[in-house]
Amino acid sequence: MIKFATKNDIADIMDFIENYWKHGHILAANRKFFEYLYITDKDRVNFAISKDKEDKINGVIGYIPYDKSHSIISLALWKALNAQDSFIGMELFEFLMNELKTQLIATVGVNIETSGEIYLFFDYELGKMNHYFRLNELAEYKIAKVIDKLIPEIKRSSVTVKELKSVDEIPKGFKYDTNAIPKSIDYIERRYFNHPVFKYNVNLFDDDLIVITRLQECNSSKCLRIVDILGNYNKIPVITAYFDEYMKKNNIEYIDCYNSGISNKLFEDAGFIEIQNSENIIPEYFSPFEQRNIDICYSSSKKGIILFKGDGDMDRPN
Repeated sequence: MIKFATKNDIADIMDFIENYWKHGHILAANRKFFEYLYITDKDRVNFAISKDKEDKINGVIGYIPYDKSHSIISLALWKALNAQDSFIGMELFEFLMNELKTQLIATVGVNIETSGEIYLFFDYELGKMNHYFRLNELAEYKIAKVIDKLIPEIKRSSVTVKELKSVDEIPKGFKYDTNAIPKSIDYIERRYFNHPVFKYNVNLFDDDLIVITRLQECNSSKCLRIVDILGNYNKIPVITAYFDEYMKKNNIEYIDCYNSGISNKLFEDAGFIEIQNSENIIPEYFSPFEQRNIDICYSSSKKGIILFKGDGDMDRPN
């Protein structure tokens, strides 16, 4: 039996995550954070679950909605137990599509080996995100492993920058790119301004570009992570001078960004380097810390979708 979960199912879902996904996972250990992530409308739990004949959970699929109707979503946690003559994972996926009447499903952090075939079966785009970075000029790096300390020159242009403290400060009529995931104001407020654990910095450039970053501390050092960009992506090259100064002032090692769907040239013009074109290591894992490069894969029902690491549940505490 497959159904949408209720609050009464949360404890069982958390036990399932603990036993079959990852021991000690935050979504298995912290009910408050679980409810923040998966209860977005009153008491509605954004999970579909499958139960066997003994009424025990044998499959789950969580999702994060970007709109009030839950027609634009990102899958967030998808796990099914092996069962003879049953395709539980596929059934859960189809249940969500049919019941929510989804217009767009775009997911960051896809495990191609486990769910890739299902995405390809439905003709989804499946790929690897680009990973861009820009170093600060430092004598020592404790987070990154820097073999080639190349810091490209940039063109500096006049730009106004304002730090937004509230979603109400986003200019009226702010335009979002048509190839990006449509994100409601409620989603943006909840995701970046009201996060219960992470502190996000939201900067507005020239009233038409928003860059959302998070400071990551590790090894008695710091790096800056771009988790989302909204608005006029052609303006990306103007952000670099501001962040260069910010990194110098705060002794930050580097700034990085995972993205799909935006022209490489825009990041190159901004003085960023794609990790594949470098011998450097720009870590992704911090809990626990691992000094190695990590590929992040994505899937989307819309070809050419613009995605960032902040989409879905990739940028969360572990």
